[in-house]
Amino acid sequence: MTKRLALLALSLPILIGAAPVAPPPIADLWFAHNAMTMMLGAAGSIRVTVDTPTAQPWMFRVAPELRRAQIVANGSANAETLLGQGVKLAFTAQAPEAARLKALGIDARDMSFSDVPGMARSLRETASAIGTPLARQRLRDYEAYTAAVLRRLGASVGSLPEARKPRVLHLVSWSPLKADGANTMIDTWIRAAGGRNAADGLIGNQKPISIEQIAQWNPDIIIVGGPAKGPDDQPWIGIPAMAGRRVVRNPAGVFPWDRYGPEFALQLQWAAKLFHPGEAGTGDMAAETQRFYRRFYGYHLTDAEAHRILASLPPAP
Repeated sequence: MTKRLALLALSLPILIGAAPVAPPPIADLWFAHNAMTMMLGAAGSIRVTVDTPTAQPWMFRVAPELRRAQIVANGSANAETLLGQGVKLAFTAQAPEAARLKALGIDARDMSFSDVPGMARSLRETASAIGTPLARQRLRDYEAYTAAVLRRLGASVGSLPEARKPRVLHLVSWSPLKADGANTMIDTWIRAAGGRNAADGLIGNQKPISIEQIAQWNPDIIIVGGPAKGPDDQPWIGIPAMAGRRVVRNPAGVFPWDRYGPEFALQLQWAAKLFHPGEAGTGDMAAETQRFYRRFYGYHLTDAEAHRILASLPPAP
C-alpha cells in the first residue's frame, strides 16, 4: 500500500508553461470538471455550464459568478450558444463532443477520467489551457497538498494489518441501489484511508446491487453518496439486512467529495478519520475544510457552513 501511495503522489507534479494574463471565455460541459476550473481561478470566465444551482448549490455559493453563465443540458451545447457567448475554450467528458467543438474553431479538451492519475492529468491540462499565473500556482499548491496527505496516510493507516482495516461499502445512491467496486477512485480512497472495499467481485462504478448482496458482503461501514434530504433521511431504517450496521453520509460540497473533484484530498482525510479516528493523524475536519476552501477556492467558510458540507446538507437559505 505504501508503495502504491508513493506512486500516486509522484504522478501529481508537472511543470506548466508560459501563459496569458487572463483565461479565455470557457464552456465547461462536464458536471465534475467545473469544480476544477473554479479551483484554478477561472470561475468568472465560465460562460456556459452544465451545472445548476439546484444540483450543485455549494458550487454556486462558493462561486456566485457562475450565475452569469448560460446553463445547457446533457453535456453539450449548440454552435449558436457557444459562439454567441464568445467561447474559446471548452472542457467536455466525451471525445466525440470535443471533436465536434474543435470543428467550430474552439479549443476543446476531453477531460474525462475515472482514476487518480487521470484526475492529475486533467488538472494539469486544465491549468495549462487556462494559462494564468493563478492557475499554475493553485495547481502547484494542490499537488503538494494532496501528495502530503497521501504520504501522511501511507505512514499511518496504510501500514496497518489488513485485519485492522474495516470493510467499507460505498453506495452511489440508495434508490436505485448502486455500489462502487474495484478499479475506481472510490476504491482508491477507501484503501488509501486504511479500509478494505467490501464489494468483493464488483468492478467499476455505479453497479446495481441488492440488499441481499449487502448482507452477504457484511460491511463494517456503509457510506452513502449523494446529498441528504435532511437530518432524518435514513431510508435503510427498518430493513432487517441493515439492522445494526453503521451507515454514514458522504460529505458533499462544491462537488460530492467522493467522486471526480479536487475535494478528493478532503475525502481521503475524512475517510481515514472515519475508519481510524485515533490513528489517521487527521485533525478537526470542519477546520480543515475551512482551510481547504480558503486556500483553493478563495472562499471563507463559516463554521456552520463547514459542518453543513460535512453533513451533506445544502447551504442554509
